[in-house]
Amino acid sequence: MHEIFRQLNRWAEVWPLLLPLTVYLVYRVKEKSITPLIIYAIIAFPVSLLATIMALYHYKMPDYLQNNNILMNFQSFARTVLFGWYILKLRQVKQYPFAKFLFYLYIVLVPVNFIFFENPLFFSERLFSGESIILLIFCITFFLSSILDEEENITLRHPAFLICTGISIYEAISFLANLFLYPIFYTNPDFLVVTIKIAAYSFILLCILMSIAIYQSKKQTADPIH
Repeated sequence: MHEIFRQLNRWAEVWPLLLPLTVYLVYRVKEKSITPLIIYAIIAFPVSLLATIMALYHYKMPDYLQNNNILMNFQSFARTVLFGWYILKLRQVKQYPFAKFLFYLYIVLVPVNFIFFENPLFFSERLFSGESIILLIFCITFFLSSILDEEENITLRHPAFLICTGISIYEAISFLANLFLYPIFYTNPDFLVVTIKIAAYSFILLCILMSIAIYQSKKQTADPIH
C-alpha cells in the first residue's frame, strides 16, 4: 500500500488529469462552457506525462531530453490561456473590460518575454507568477461579482464556483512555491520537497473539483456563461 501511494505521489501531475477526462467521456457531457477545461486536460495530460518521465528518469535520458523546463513553461501558459478563457466567458466576469485587457496583455507579453528577456529552456518564475496573479484576479472577480449578482444564484455545487475554487487554491499555493523556489532550494531542500508535495496535492484537488464541475454542468439546464 505504501508503494502505491509513493507512485501516486510521483505521478501526481499526470493521473489526476484523467479524472475530468473520464467524467467527460463516461457521462458524455455536451455543455459548451466546459470546452476550455476539456482542451486543457487533453493537452496537459501528454505534456505532463512526458515532463514527469523526463524528471523521474533524468539520468537515463539522452542529453536533449534531460531538460523539461520548456514543457513546464508551456503548461503554465496553457493553464493561463485555457482557464482564463473559461473564466472570461462567465457572465460574472466578462462584464468587466479590465479582465479581458489583462488576458490579452498576458498573451502578448509572454512571447515578448521569451524573445527578449528569458530563455524558454529555463524555468520562468515570471511566467508562473504571471499565471497565478492573473488567474487569482479572475477568480476573485468572479467571487465578488457572484456575491453582488442578483440574477443568478451561485451555489457551492455550481460548476463555475467549483472551478474557481480549485483554481484559487492551486494558484495561491503554486504562487508561493514558485516565487521562492530557488531560495528554498539553496537554503532548505527538505522544505522544498514538502512544498512541492503540497502543490501537487492542490493540483489533485483542482482536478477533482474539475471532475465534479463537469458532472454538475451536465445537470444544469441554464448555460452559466450567457
